[in-house]
Amino acid sequence: MQVFTANEAKTHFGAFIDKAQREPVRVTRRGRTIGIMVSEAEYESMR
Repeated sequence: MQVFTANEAKTHFGAFIDKAQREPVRVTRRGRTIGIMVSEAEYESMR
C-alpha cells in the first residue's frame, strides 16, 4: 500500500486519486494514519 502524507495528497491530488483507483492509499499526518482512500468499487465490495 502506498503512503501519502496529507500535504502530498493535497499537493498532488490528481496522482493521489489515480493511485487510489488501482490500490488502497494510506494518508498520514505527523506520522499517524488519518485515513485510507479506496476506489468506489473496492468500497462497495467491503460494504
